[in-house]
Amino acid sequence: VEQLRREFGEAVVVGNPPYGERLGDDRELDLLGRSLRKVIELHPNWGYHLYSGDPDFEARLGVPVRKRRKLYNARLK
Repeated sequence: VEQLRREFGEAVVVGNPPYGERLGDDRELDLLGRSLRKVIELHPNWGYHLYSGDPDFEARLGVPVRKRRKLYNARLK
């Protein structure tokens, strides 16, 4: 995440950040949220589409979300 730089010009970032068992613990997820927030602050005109099963991801990110979508895998959120 921290390797995203301005030299890309305009960009759209699409990602499914790890959460839960895929990441480890809440501390690691908080660190990832801070890293993503830095990128968003450095590149406010880029587009961002982030998908996460972590219900607290928006709070961890610390950036207001314009649109929120609910996605399901069968009956699992």
